[in-house]
Amino acid sequence: MNFLTEVDLTDEQLDTVMSTIQAWCGREHADPEGVSARAAAAIALELISTHPSVTSEELLNLLSNQLSGAGSK
Repeated sequence: MNFLTEVDLTDEQLDTVMSTIQAWCGREHADPEGVSARAAAAIALELISTHPSVTSEELLNLLSNQLSGAGSK
């Protein structure tokens, strides 16, 4: 089952999350079905819930900042 179907977001927001994760996976050379992509998707879902009108590019920047901050701890 696709965990994105369990989230209460608009179709546009889900598209934003999906395109952001695709872009992040491409940039990071990560498997879109892998653990790191799923972790990134979970963070992206949290971010879009607090920034509901964010664009895919903005969400990618927020996600990258969040993940780089987590890696430096």
